[in-house]
Amino acid sequence: MSKNILNQDQVFEIADSVYFAVIEELGITSECVQDYADGSGSTNTEKGRDLFYTIEDTIKAAINFDEMEGLKDE
Repeated sequence: MSKNILNQDQVFEIADSVYFAVIEELGITSECVQDYADGSGSTNTEKGRDLFYTIEDTIKAAINFDEMEGLKDE
């Protein structure tokens, strides 16, 4: 069994950084992120979630991330 070169948190942090860089560069932040009405934060729209998970899955595929090994890191 091979050991992942990144843990789940590291994959998430990279995906998060890439996600925000992409949506800002493309000018689609308002299509992907929605602020809470009370100003307490924000959440991804369906389009945003789909894009984030595509980025995360692409990173995992590029490094041959083993989900079962990743669960051990948590």
